[in-house]
Amino acid sequence: MKFGFITTKEKKSNVINNLGEMNICVYLLKYKVFSKYIGMTIKEEPPDKYQCIKLPFQRILKPSTKTHAIINDAVSRTNFITTKSYFLLRLWVLDKYHSNQEIPHITEDTIKMSMKSLMKASAGPKPKGNNLLLLQEFQQLHNFSLEDGKNLSAILDYYSTTMITAIENNIKIQLTNDFKTEFNFIK
Repeated sequence: MKFGFITTKEKKSNVINNLGEMNICVYLLKYKVFSKYIGMTIKEEPPDKYQCIKLPFQRILKPSTKTHAIINDAVSRTNFITTKSYFLLRLWVLDKYHSNQEIPHITEDTIKMSMKSLMKASAGPKPKGNNLLLLQEFQQLHNFSLEDGKNLSAILDYYSTTMITAIENNIKIQLTNDFKTEFNFIK
């Protein structure tokens, strides 16, 4: 079976049993002929129903060792950069706290500069203004080995948004847990 949309005519259990390990979500859509003269189709239902199908990585891409090597290298480099960036941000906040300085808000620019301080120099645009000060502060704070960030700009931009969301969610959860602990102590 080729990878694609699952129609209502196919047996879902047969499709799920034949596919493998990696989660890929596909739409379950029903099409109906809109006009027999034009041959256009419209959806009967909005595409808000998903079914997760597990596929091995090898079934999504053609079996080329070069493609797999490139993707694995990009995933590995991204993982190193984001993990070190989390550590660096934590170190930065703790350094500000222990030196009795005001802890600034962590924004996407802050995360991007922490990532940039962990990468080798590139030919892209150089940071200016407040971002340059943040970059210099991060570079003085760590002695991590520098990673190669070549061709990762779009991925790291997406990860900076993901990281800011994770940090905000962590703060919200920790704050509610602290409130619950305090109120239980008072009772």
